Amino acid sequence: METTTYTWKLKLPDGEVKREFPEPRMRGGTLLQRLDLRREEVILIRNGEVITEKDWVTHEDEVEVIRVISGG
Repeated sequence: METTTYTWKLKLPDGEVKREFPEPRMRGGTLLQRLDLRREEVILIRNGEVITEKDWVTHEDEVEVIRVISGG
C-alpha cells in the first residue's frame, strides 16, 4: 500500500528547503515540532502574515520561519 506524502516548501533560518510530510495541513506548532524548532525561538509566517502555533498551515502556503534574536 502506497502512502501519500505532500511536499512542503519552507523558508527556514538556514535557507529554503523542501520537506515531505504525510499531512496536507497541520497546526503551526506541529510543523515547528516536525522541524525540531522551538516556538519560543522563532516567528512563524504564513503567506506574509505572522501566525501562532495554533493556526493552520498547508503544504500550499508560503511558510517562513524567522529566528528571534533578543538582547539588551
